Amino acid sequence: MSCAAGPPRPSLPTHSLRPHRTELKYIIFKLSDDNKEILVEKSSESASYDDFVADLPAESCRYAIYDFEYEKGSEGKRSKICFYAW
Repeated sequence: MSCAAGPPRPSLPTHSLRPHRTELKYIIFKLSDDNKEILVEKSSESASYDDFVADLPAESCRYAIYDFEYEKGSEGKRSKICFYAW
């Protein structure tokens, strides 16, 4: 059986699918009920990693993008985009 899920519907502007270019901190995606589309389930400006993890369902698969920010000593603030398969 093959999976041919299409890209997300334009429910969010295209630039919103890249958290590092907006104020969004994370975006959670899911497959549609017929497994033919990738849907944006939730996006958030909350910087809390705990909020992000709380929004991931315990019993279902999800895909997510999280904008992880951290301090690197004297080199200052850094940001990495993390991709999750949950």
